[in-house]
Amino acid sequence: MKKSVLALILVVAFFCCLLGGCGGGTGLLDKMYTGTEWTNAVEPGSNQPVLKNSRFSLYLDAGMVVRLVDVQTGKTWTTNGTKKTELAATQDQFTLSYYDHSGTFAQMSSTEDSLQKGQTEAFVENNFLLVKYRLGNYEQTADDVPSQLSNKRFRDKLYNRLDDAGKTELESYYRYYESEDVWRIRSKGKNSFKNILALMQQAGYTAENLAEDNEEQGIKTVATIKPYFTIVLKYTLAEDGLQVSVPTEYMEFSQEYPPYELKLLEGFGLTEQSDEGYFLLPDGSGTLMPYATDYHSRSQLSLPVYGLDLTVTANVLQNNKRSSEKVLLPAFGIKDGDAACLAVIDSAESNAVIYAHQAGNYFSRNAAYVSFRLIEKDTIYLSGNDSNSNNVPMFESKLFSDPCTVTYHILPQNSDYVDMAVRLRELWQANGRLTKHVEKTKNVPLMIETLSGVRGYKNFLGFSYTGIIAATSFAENQQMMESLYDKGLTELDWKVTGWFNDGYYHDFVGNLNVQRELGGKKALSSLLEYASSIGATVYPDVEFQTFANSAIGFMPMIDGARALDFSSAQIPVLSPATQAENNSSSLIPSKLYIYTPSKLVKLTEKFLSKFEKLGNIGISLRSSGSDLYSDFRNDGTVDRTQSQAMVSEHLGTISNRVEQVMVSQACAYALPYADVIAEAPTESSHYSQTDCDVPFYQIVLHGSSTMYGPGMNLKSNTDDYRLRLIEYGMYLNYQLTAQPSSVLKNTEINTNYTSCYGDWEEQILADYNQVNAALKSVQVAYIVDHQQVANKVYCTMYDNEVKIYVNYSDADVTTADGVVPADSFLVVTA
Repeated sequence: MKKSVLALILVVAFFCCLLGGCGGGTGLLDKMYTGTEWTNAVEPGSNQPVLKNSRFSLYLDAGMVVRLVDVQTGKTWTTNGTKKTELAATQDQFTLSYYDHSGTFAQMSSTEDSLQKGQTEAFVENNFLLVKYRLGNYEQTADDVPSQLSNKRFRDKLYNRLDDAGKTELESYYRYYESEDVWRIRSKGKNSFKNILALMQQAGYTAENLAEDNEEQGIKTVATIKPYFTIVLKYTLAEDGLQVSVPTEYMEFSQEYPPYELKLLEGFGLTEQSDEGYFLLPDGSGTLMPYATDYHSRSQLSLPVYGLDLTVTANVLQNNKRSSEKVLLPAFGIKDGDAACLAVIDSAESNAVIYAHQAGNYFSRNAAYVSFRLIEKDTIYLSGNDSNSNNVPMFESKLFSDPCTVTYHILPQNSDYVDMAVRLRELWQANGRLTKHVEKTKNVPLMIETLSGVRGYKNFLGFSYTGIIAATSFAENQQMMESLYDKGLTELDWKVTGWFNDGYYHDFVGNLNVQRELGGKKALSSLLEYASSIGATVYPDVEFQTFANSAIGFMPMIDGARALDFSSAQIPVLSPATQAENNSSSLIPSKLYIYTPSKLVKLTEKFLSKFEKLGNIGISLRSSGSDLYSDFRNDGTVDRTQSQAMVSEHLGTISNRVEQVMVSQACAYALPYADVIAEAPTESSHYSQTDCDVPFYQIVLHGSSTMYGPGMNLKSNTDDYRLRLIEYGMYLNYQLTAQPSSVLKNTEINTNYTSCYGDWEEQILADYNQVNAALKSVQVAYIVDHQQVANKVYCTMYDNEVKIYVNYSDADVTTADGVVPADSFLVVTA
């Protein structure tokens, strides 16, 4: 029995080692800064600016509070404003949360754990204000001095490096034992250990030297390692505001206490907060959270930038419970009275979370701020025979290298959420993130997504089996395209899913096998030739990051990303009805493996070498522009910031070799490569603290990318949805099949129950004529204003002076520019 148990343990250990990528993994280590120290110290509270430019003066006040004075407007912004409720206002510049290796959660703050202990310093170097915070208990004890050393080490590492007075003092604390050739500490030395510490510092005797001597002398110390951290905040004046950075290179911490999350400048805003104001939040298309003073909950809005990292199991569980829109833009806005500010996360944005809350019972101010996830944590759940379960925490093996950077752009007086979005567009046009511009066409474009090859049940001689069903063959794709073109819909973007490698959840893309059930390469070639002849673009849909099954070239244990417990990372495919894993159908995978981002570019090049042979063709990227995954393998961890860089390189490779790229949703990192954005958000998550939806995403991107909303035929209220597209300057999209909708029954597609093109053709024509009439004149224009002019009536203005009014009410509404019909729109030209 014992041998069986031992054998089982060895097998489990072997596979854990294999899965963990051992043979190079070292785990999280202590992190210390060894670079140049700063010397130009400054004292807070001098009331003299420490930094200045033509518009701003930066002051360092008592408590290391940073104050920014805008010379143009006279407004004062500060990292710690006054309170709005009876609660004390926060004086912290940041809050750092951490864990110990038992998984116990704790927090330290810049005020209580550094400033009040006298462990904070400030320096000005090269037009930067650097504030260094040492958090925790840095006190040393008698255990931090050597109790016994060999004569050689005593002289080489200590005695010979001191001056005569130091040598004499050191000899008074230690006694030499000639027979053993060692020096041992005297009682006097133990009582005067602080003096010995000073001599050690003079001699350059380090903690590493102490560890070496203790090991050499066989001294086992039971040192109590206390949590300690060093955090540096780096401030600099931008042309139009303040940039705050937390350089990770300066961070220090013990491996015993991994830093988890850093909440930065939770109190940033005007010194005196107004009664009227709001936050612009990048939740979906965008939303506004109004100021309040009677908020009764402890909860805050938590908006993870670019969504949660689903390589972390805990995030998967959290994500399964969320029914929310994704944060696609790493920015938010503050409107306070007649003042306004746009905060942009410039670096490490994929590790950022935007928090927002209202003032009330638990919060002294209305606040929106950024938090950075520093080292990921997950939990392994172990169970014993006694039914008692144990939770073992697992931590990421390293801290990412990018600095955590936020720039607060101060806007002109009376700016609003539109000005915030316009400023973000200008910034990204200047730095190259928005380089593309749509081309004007005769009419607005229309997007059709066809569900072509889908996996379902088939029958042969009474035997049931699973295979590919042609919901829309390539020939039927061409027939649908011809039908729409003949009816005057000449600007077509045609997305084809399930066209290769066995269905919608297609196999690994190391190979490219055009689906023969759809007509094969010949029929696909005919479709592409016809599309080219009428000026339409076909976008075959490809998934590069997740796969249901292993294949030649893809072994999950080798090529898949790893979770923090060293297992192959997988994400569940959820049932739209139950929001649980799809375990009831053999057609729909219950989970998808994640491909490691470190191999993504190589895979992309291999795929494109085959894809390009199909001819002049676009490409649709299912998740490359919206999902980021880490890889926590010990022998080559890819953190989320590295993953973003690798996915960006993957997108750049495709953009350089494929003429037209369609990206679903499109986070900010994907914008330089996206010609067309599919399924762009048209609403927010409608959290209870928020007030109304606004087109933040659309104001930033309109004119740079062609944007389509989610499928019109998947919406319950198509009339309001069509008006929303017109209000936001977006175009129609339909997800269709040539075959009757029933073809999708008992297949891998369980989200579309009204897909038949024949049933929708007349509605497509009617919808298109309305959207075309509304948006035809603003295809290449930028949005410059958006406002609510009456109850359920909104106006969007473009830089070519076209105004588009949209009326969601059931009554005509009169505006300054004319009557807007009920459930319709009005276009006003200059």
